[in-house]
Amino acid sequence: MEYYELIGSGPQIHTYKLTLPLCLMNDTVPNRTHTQCVDCLCSCADLITWSIDSCFKSSVLCLFHSLTRCGPHGSKFHDLQANCSRAIKQFIPQSIRETGGYRLKCFESKITKGEDQCYVHYVRKMGFDSAVKACATLGARIITIHNEEQSSQISAWTEYSFYINAKRFDAKSNYFMYYEYPPKYTNVGCDTSIKGRDCMIVRTNGVWCTADCNEQHSVVCEF
Repeated sequence: MEYYELIGSGPQIHTYKLTLPLCLMNDTVPNRTHTQCVDCLCSCADLITWSIDSCFKSSVLCLFHSLTRCGPHGSKFHDLQANCSRAIKQFIPQSIRETGGYRLKCFESKITKGEDQCYVHYVRKMGFDSAVKACATLGARIITIHNEEQSSQISAWTEYSFYINAKRFDAKSNYFMYYEYPPKYTNVGCDTSIKGRDCMIVRTNGVWCTADCNEQHSVVCEF
């Protein structure tokens, strides 16, 4: 059953009209976490329209933090740390998840059964500092690569080089600081001693290399 009907589109905005009052389904969903996610999505859509530009960020926050009624980051619901990927997949059409300035994707965890690892990909390329800010607006951070499988998944999905959460310790150092230090996994395949290349990217072939932090690359955020 289709829950949304396309009523208009443009280069910057994609608006959908709800054809079913999703919030009325809350009582039929036994899982409390799922109910909260549906409630959040309904509130965001306001039972009238869904705009990717105005609602996407709220839905992402709901996805990862289960903020009832799309409450702000840090609200009393934040500590629930709920996984709302099922609600997102069920009620947000792929045409919305894969259109506009953002892309949202969840990969099934092979380590913890039943849990998905979800990411947001900014389609527009940008420098490292802009990438940090872009992820922060979603309450997220630039991705950290933990293993070869994750690296391959993200590379295949984005199809572009992308920044990872690593930066040179200082301008004169040969060492890089990672979000998790020491890193559990690396795949550096270039000379890291070249000064002025103080950030780290993953190329399309999965090899890591240093880059000028002002270079324009794809950005993947994790939560």
